[in-house]
Amino acid sequence: MGARAGGENVFRRISKLGNPNCDVIPELRKWVYEGKSLGKWELQIIIKQLRKYRRYQHALQISEWMDSCGRYGSCLADRAIRLDLIAKVRGIACAENYFDNLPKVSKIQPTYGALLNSYVRENLMEKAEVHMKKMEDLGYATTTLPYNELLTLYKNRGKFEKVPLVIQKMEKNNIPQDRFTYNIRMSICAAMSDIDAVEKILEEIQCNPMVDIDWITCGNLANIYIKAGLLDKAELTLKEMENNMDRREREAFDSLITLYASAGNKDGVTKTWQLLKSSFPRLTNMSFICMLASLVKLGDLEGAENIFKEWEYAGLNYDFRVPNILLDAYVKKGLMEKAELVLEHVLEGTEKPISKTWEIIAEGYLKNSQIDKAVHAMNKALLSMKRGGWQPKPTNLLSILKHLQERGDVVCAEQYLNILRDMNIESK
Repeated sequence: MGARAGGENVFRRISKLGNPNCDVIPELRKWVYEGKSLGKWELQIIIKQLRKYRRYQHALQISEWMDSCGRYGSCLADRAIRLDLIAKVRGIACAENYFDNLPKVSKIQPTYGALLNSYVRENLMEKAEVHMKKMEDLGYATTTLPYNELLTLYKNRGKFEKVPLVIQKMEKNNIPQDRFTYNIRMSICAAMSDIDAVEKILEEIQCNPMVDIDWITCGNLANIYIKAGLLDKAELTLKEMENNMDRREREAFDSLITLYASAGNKDGVTKTWQLLKSSFPRLTNMSFICMLASLVKLGDLEGAENIFKEWEYAGLNYDFRVPNILLDAYVKKGLMEKAELVLEHVLEGTEKPISKTWEIIAEGYLKNSQIDKAVHAMNKALLSMKRGGWQPKPTNLLSILKHLQERGDVVCAEQYLNILRDMNIESK
């Protein structure tokens, strides 16, 4: 009996835990104690799924538990994934320490690549360039991936003048460009407001028999056109994206919905939503998040409310990002009564609101100068805060303190400052 028994799934057990800061290991131990087997490949699939849904804390817990058990073994890919997770959960310094302490046999292309990716994600250009040079010297920069990482870094840092040098080096070393390379280059040209250059890169792709124009490339191009105000070209590209996308990929539908909303095309949003529902018998929280956010962007609060009801009826694992979209929309529109009703409804459930939920409510109260309620909600947010997660907006903290000082409420201000000290964010 494997990781699925009598219709039950160990991943589903973990998914139900919801709170990213809770410990998933007791669920794994319980599964094994019940006499159900749990193979290495099954745990690897669970880690992959958790990473996909950005539940990095849980993925890292399982990765480290596999090592501590001593019966699963650890391959190079496992170590590279562990390094990536450590960087995301505990920070770059811990990831570097993990890398430094790896045995020499494990310090090869996969782990070097994982550390490079971590540097790029943190926008650490100097460290990334030094690390890339080391990879080249050791013969570990023989694929397109590390060059794409550098291009991404230069795009994020606005160092566009470095891009041609990377492309030249790729050509010199016979490293082929892939669709990610082309997409990054198009995004860089768009950032420089050079649409002609974007379209020349598109022509390069069309002339490259090794690279297909997939839905991701179409989506990237459509987004470029939308930001440039070229809505007619965007619409044509979105039609092409719809024709090119794999109907088995949820992410393609989610992306198309978001892009249609950005283009102001409500009919496109609605049509794609219906197509998504007909393609999958059960939707995900992420799809509901995309649809809700899209309707809010289009100013259709009534439609967003209907989608929220649909989400509740679907009975998915409770994800506070869903009600938070509606709460944020109400707060921005000054509809605090509606926001309070949603909050009351949320509080009736078994899951406790996360910090972000309380902060959204606090912002609404601040706008209405309801300071006592704002302080209460912000205190709830601070008390729900977990290390390495949500951080309060400095503007909200300053607004509350300013109001407390203006009305001379020394006692309340001191209590509030004590909460800040306890959370080690007083200086923020």
